[in-house]
Amino acid sequence: MKPKYFLAALLLALSFNFFAQINLFDPGGKKHGKWIVYLNNNWKEVKDSSKASFFRYTVYDHGSNIYPMGPCGKKGWKLETTSKSKQLDGDYKWITDKGRLSSTHSFKNGEYLDCKEYYSNGKVNQHFAYSKKFRDEPNTYCFYQYSKSDKLKFFIMRNGNQGWTFYQASEDDLIQPK
Repeated sequence: MKPKYFLAALLLALSFNFFAQINLFDPGGKKHGKWIVYLNNNWKEVKDSSKASFFRYTVYDHGSNIYPMGPCGKKGWKLETTSKSKQLDGDYKWITDKGRLSSTHSFKNGEYLDCKEYYSNGKVNQHFAYSKKFRDEPNTYCFYQYSKSDKLKFFIMRNGNQGWTFYQASEDDLIQPK
């Protein structure tokens, strides 16, 4: 290999490694950027990856988790999925100890796509559509909230300097996932 091609290939490989970094802190010592989250059987976060049953990715914005988990495994709850992967990938359902659907979660290659939480009557209470973004703004996602009578309230959630903000919005304000 000629030296100039070798140098170009080396620089390209180093740049990919630089941009793929995860689990970084901002100058103030707060989590920032893409992070790996390790989870036990009940999807409670664990620090030691050797004790993890699952893992997923999330994004932090100066200490705030952009994609938090909805209600997950409590005592007696059962997780239903067809996935065999340690990396969360596919659809997951949490069933309560009374046999009621509590929440559903969808992931693709460890990335959180959405979470739905349910009323005891089986109807959707809240839907966090993490893959839908508000215009071109970073750290935003769609939040649908339903009353028990199925009336929809639609919001955009945005994490910014003042913390989490809810914006009343419409579907026209969304950038659809690619």
